Amino acid sequence: MGDIGYAHLVFETMPMRNLVSWNTMISGCIQNGLVHESFSLFRRLVTSGCGFDSGTIVSLIQGCALTADMESGKILHGCVIRRGFELNLIISTAIIDLYSKCGAIEQATFVFDRMKERNVITWTAMLVGLAQNGSAGDAMKLFHRMQAEGVVANSVTLVSLVHSCAYVGSPKEGRSTHAYLIRRGYTFDIVVTTALIDMYAKCGKINSAEMIFSNSSIHKDVILYNSMITGYGIHGHGHQAVDIYRRMKEEGVKPNETSFLSLLTACSHSGLVEEGINLFHSMERDHNIKPTQKHYASIVDLLSRAGRFKEAEAFIEQMPFEPGSSIFEALLNGCQTHKNIDLGIKTADKLLGLESMNPGIYVVLSNIYAQARKWDA
Repeated sequence: MGDIGYAHLVFETMPMRNLVSWNTMISGCIQNGLVHESFSLFRRLVTSGCGFDSGTIVSLIQGCALTADMESGKILHGCVIRRGFELNLIISTAIIDLYSKCGAIEQATFVFDRMKERNVITWTAMLVGLAQNGSAGDAMKLFHRMQAEGVVANSVTLVSLVHSCAYVGSPKEGRSTHAYLIRRGYTFDIVVTTALIDMYAKCGKINSAEMIFSNSSIHKDVILYNSMITGYGIHGHGHQAVDIYRRMKEEGVKPNETSFLSLLTACSHSGLVEEGINLFHSMERDHNIKPTQKHYASIVDLLSRAGRFKEAEAFIEQMPFEPGSSIFEALLNGCQTHKNIDLGIKTADKLLGLESMNPGIYVVLSNIYAQARKWDA
């Protein structure tokens, strides 16, 4: 922030400014998250008589995408059309990204389909937008269309496609994408490898995920290790998750918050209560990582799944902050599993105090009564 502040000071003391200096300052503000300031500069630019160009508009559109400001984005899109900038490849790609990040995938698709020229960045922006907005099937169709038109995908495109396969749980499409990655030589890319492990795990093919992890010759970082730990956790393989964690430490890779969250989830789903508790206590003691509310919720879930409610309640009482809804949700789910009506009612009451409009609480509570055959209670 100090650098942008100094840049702004230099800008304000310039005796004369041209469009390049205005654009540089606007772009600098966007890159530093100062979107409001960038629009203030734009208004000053317009009144200064310097005019503006496609570079100015691209920066402002990127600012709108950064803050998901759809209204300002629409105004800029209108300006693009009036100025005849809509044929500009960079601007149109930025607009696709803007609409996608605002959840307006239909508008993004409309802009994409009207484009007379597209490059791999444009295709990737559209594919990422579809994948991130839950249209994974359409993302895969777009990739096939991309191939048919002879556009060579890059690593960003392919990682997005792998994530789409994971989202829809399609191992067939996943294997096809994996084969494409091998042909293109992307299997030595750590980001791609991590995405493949995540995809196979989410598609129910944990053995394939394990094979990729074990056979990978690239240097494994914490993100890659975390993806394998998470994969084991999804499938209830707690012992394997802990083994991978130990191997990670032996390799000198430091765990992070996500590592422990994945480990605690794996222990919870596998009934490894003591192991999970020991890992939780090791976070701050051995790694100087302060547990977050999510980590505390994982321990409550771990104890509740095991039916150890007294310990779960005592653990909640000793928390260093006020328990949030995730804590009580974990406890309530445990009450449903073990048909603990009394604690379920008490927990639901606390949860309703935090989320009075959440109908899911009543559903879980009614399930507890139904399982215990106490509908009249």
